[in-house]
Amino acid sequence: MSRLRVWGDPRVWTRYLRTALSGRRPTRFGADTLQLGGDFVIDADGVVVYARPQLTDDRPPVARLLAAVEAAAPLRY
Repeated sequence: MSRLRVWGDPRVWTRYLRTALSGRRPTRFGADTLQLGGDFVIDADGVVVYARPQLTDDRPPVARLLAAVEAAAPLRY
């Protein structure tokens, strides 16, 4: 994926503009602007049961992540 493809996407600029208008300062770019984070849950067999790549500061609700973790590894009493 090229840098132009990432930074040329209007959604990226819209998110940064929204961040700036909310009063928060956008964070400085890291060493590799193409390496974005994400949230992944892997079950005991090594199977990815939840995957959500991250776009800038877009994060899933904590309840959704906890539900994925519980489904992957239910508590046993």
